[in-house]
Amino acid sequence: MKHLKSNKTNFTDKLKKGLYVDSILTSFDSENELISFYRESHQLFNEGNFNLRSWSSYSTILCQLASDENCEDPGKTVKILELRWNNEKDTIVILLTQ
Repeated sequence: MKHLKSNKTNFTDKLKKGLYVDSILTSFDSENELISFYRESHQLFNEGNFNLRSWSSYSTILCQLASDENCEDPGKTVKILELRWNNEKDTIVILLTQ
């Protein structure tokens, strides 16, 4: 967090709001904004010696970019805060236990 405070970008606030333990969960209205976020957040975290990895998205463009840079999460279903997100269908499943 200290690194984010001292290195402001267009997405710093979005990163802070979406950061939970070792995951970042966020969304965007456009694919262009998503790709900009991907590039800027990678640069910002690399400067702080942090590796952003295991990217997953409903965007095929981002998935291909992440795959090309060896940081795509290849799974179809991603566990997010005890929820299951299917990135191909863009659906969230809540598992209920009795």
